[in-house]
Amino acid sequence: MARSWRFWLLLSCWLGAVLRFRGLFANTFHADEALFATWARLIAVWRDPLLLTQAVDKPPLLFYLQALFYPLFGPVEFAARLPSWIASLLLIPLTAQLARRLTGDRAAAVVAAFLVAVAPLAVQFSATAFSDAPLTLWLMAALYVAARPHSSPDRAGPWPWAAGLLFGLALATKYQALLFAPLLVAMAWLAGWRGAAWRRGLAGFVVVVGLLLLWQALRPAAGGLVGLQWANIGGIRPVRSWELWPRLAQMGWLWRLTWGWPLLALSAAALTGFAARRRLMPVEAGLLLFVVAYLALHWLWAVPVWDRYLLPILPLIAILIGRGLSVLWSAFCGLRSVVCGRRSRQFVFAALAVLALSLIHI
Repeated sequence: MARSWRFWLLLSCWLGAVLRFRGLFANTFHADEALFATWARLIAVWRDPLLLTQAVDKPPLLFYLQALFYPLFGPVEFAARLPSWIASLLLIPLTAQLARRLTGDRAAAVVAAFLVAVAPLAVQFSATAFSDAPLTLWLMAALYVAARPHSSPDRAGPWPWAAGLLFGLALATKYQALLFAPLLVAMAWLAGWRGAAWRRGLAGFVVVVGLLLLWQALRPAAGGLVGLQWANIGGIRPVRSWELWPRLAQMGWLWRLTWGWPLLALSAAALTGFAARRRLMPVEAGLLLFVVAYLALHWLWAVPVWDRYLLPILPLIAILIGRGLSVLWSAFCGLRSVVCGRRSRQFVFAALAVLALSLIHI
């Protein structure tokens, strides 16, 4: 199974790279992308490395990452898109490894990797100058490190510190990272974190937050990051009763664009698998509750209904779908054990690859 696992994981990464490459040089900048790229250029040419003259309403990590590529490629659009493009590619194997660590199921991990590789939303935002793809990568990396089992509470090692550091990098990319704090804490608790591990995790997080606060302190006349972002989105309030149905309809439409009808059918099959088993593992229940709470929060609070807000939970949904399909396949094998050997499983993976290719509109 080890060779088969590596082959299908490599195939999913290759497929994801093929789908994402053309977008790196296609389309012109969205207005926000152009603004972010301008800030990165000011940093790259050392004209305003702290962005003292700019009303920056986002954490700055993305802009400094973009600034690294301008000296290499010059003032071209794809230089500003490279951080998101690289993050989107790395997210494919990372999702597979996270699924394997959380569920112990290689089949679910392969399916999750394929879904992230071909999901329209992931492909769409892979070659942009937005911060959502790097945010998603940092969050999934933090979850992966936090979910590493700890056999001895007194010997936590460096992993909790790394998890806190990665979560801090996510926060330094976009403030929405804070929404994932409950999930990170839940995964760490399930992994067996105890006192020393929690302290090291907090220390890693504080390192990045301290650098973020120092950056802001060096530019006192530029305004506060949180205050500017709050003002730009018009504040946050609960939705009013007459907004509930339009917002729900719009989220449903975005959900269909995120996955496409064939992948929505796989989602229904995954739900069937969980229903057939009639119980959820703690990790599965935690992921499902978080996804539902995340979607409910974006529905019931008057934040903009934008497709890119769905991107951070896409790998989690892919893991749930992969696990549900694996459970459904195992249940089917229990009824018809004759057809469920190693070759039949490889055939199923090949069918998923064909399905993925059928979703591509070139």
